[in-house]
Amino acid sequence: MGDDPFSEAQAFYQQGRFAEAGKACQTALAEQPAHPGALHMSGAVLLHAGRPKQALVPLKKAALLAPDSGSLFAHLGEALFQLGRWSDAAASLRTAVSLSPDHAGAHGLLGAALRHQGLLDEALVVFRATVTLSPLSPPAWCNHGAALMEKGCWAEAVIVFRTALDLNDRDPDIHTNLGTALAAAGRVDEALAAFLEAIRLRPEHILAHNNLGNLHLACHRPDEASKAFRMALALDPERAELQSNLGNALRAGGRIDEAIGCYRKTLRKSKNHEVAASNLLLSLHYSQQYDGRAILEEHHIWQRSLAGRVRSFRDHANFPDPVRKLKIGFVSPDFCNHPVARFLLPLLESHDRSAVEVHVYSRG
Repeated sequence: MGDDPFSEAQAFYQQGRFAEAGKACQTALAEQPAHPGALHMSGAVLLHAGRPKQALVPLKKAALLAPDSGSLFAHLGEALFQLGRWSDAAASLRTAVSLSPDHAGAHGLLGAALRHQGLLDEALVVFRATVTLSPLSPPAWCNHGAALMEKGCWAEAVIVFRTALDLNDRDPDIHTNLGTALAAAGRVDEALAAFLEAIRLRPEHILAHNNLGNLHLACHRPDEASKAFRMALALDPERAELQSNLGNALRAGGRIDEAIGCYRKTLRKSKNHEVAASNLLLSLHYSQQYDGRAILEEHHIWQRSLAGRVRSFRDHANFPDPVRKLKIGFVSPDFCNHPVARFLLPLLESHDRSAVEVHVYSRG
């Protein structure tokens, strides 16, 4: 090593000796506090140590001193990303990719930051650029596939995840993602094979067991679904969502009181779990253990639990003209093949369209 502490820091960093690189950076900064390279590397070392908040200080200083460094802005964006500051992270990462158009890591992280903000169309453009820059990177393809699934582009997601598997067929996460996309695309047998392969590769893969259970449930195989959810719960007994899913499978199999027990366990683990609470109240109607009075009381209990979370209503600012056409909205997750839709259809048909304007919103 030479006498220049920053040169020593660079050598340590390239060798993966990050603690020693950090110490050498501090020596360099003691001699030259405005050394942009030492500030940058100091931040990078802190990032590697899992300290993004502390990394921001030297990285921001370095960005003022070296505004033309793409890798610097990539590290700054990474620190902001790890802190959950998606918009700020995206701004820094945009700068990084404009300065370093071939920086695949910055592209990938930018896509992830945009995805967190719900900017899926823009994220997909960035992810496509990422896999162009880094076509042999399974994580790049997986990030692209995850965004496609959020967008509901199941067929394209299947192609992307298969590409990732061509690069690494030993990764159970990729098999699980592929299975999820295949299931959503209605390709049940292929989805089943993908989930089973994920479990073969990693028997403790909780998400694979859970998604396998959801697939069985969608295919009206409640006993197989219950088995898969129990496997997932054995691996993570405290996860409320797994308990709720087991309740769904038991209810589908006609084991109503066991399902009710599962929903109650879910609510003990997560008291504001609205899906479990709704399914509990529904299931009570099918149980011989509850009469009308008891069912009503259970509804009141849930109503009281909601009291502190429901925002007060304010008067609408519009002019209450009794002559104008009234707009009516219906919201339900059951507007397709469900009794709710069949019962509601006559009501929708009977509305006087000269007096009302009807809107129907499918939720879930």
